[in-house]
Amino acid sequence: MRHINSVLFVLAGLLTACIAEPFDGEVISQNPTTVIPRLSGYGTSLGQPIEISAKNASGGFDVVHDTAVTTGVGWTWAGTVWYGWQIDNFNLPAAYWTAKPFGCGETATIRAKVGDRNGHSLKQAFIDCWDPYQAVDEFINDCVSDNSPDVTIETCGALCC
Repeated sequence: MRHINSVLFVLAGLLTACIAEPFDGEVISQNPTTVIPRLSGYGTSLGQPIEISAKNASGGFDVVHDTAVTTGVGWTWAGTVWYGWQIDNFNLPAAYWTAKPFGCGETATIRAKVGDRNGHSLKQAFIDCWDPYQAVDEFINDCVSDNSPDVTIETCGALCC
């Protein structure tokens, strides 16, 4: 029993931040655009700074936004209080988007740092994978993307949608 509790403690420590929207692999628009409708997620402290980074042409990441913070009253899940953050209609500069073949839209990769930790990215919509009764290890297994902390987003071009 002691081993199981220590494993859950380690898992809980690993899950201290996430980016809930967009999820990894999400198509955010049926037309090429540089606007991400909503970036959102959670952290474990009120007022944590949020830093959004985007993958540049050389494969590194540049900070593209750093003025959001976690806010709200907070809600408790798995013994931790969580606070949300949200950025609406975020314009990710064109330099961070890469054209997909055959005019099929564009792709970009972003990360969200919440406080001093990268937020875990999800492999499906938060509302479809989060369950208030699941344990942290179940959430990690069921919801966290294999690509985490990266979130690859796409638009869909006119020839391919």
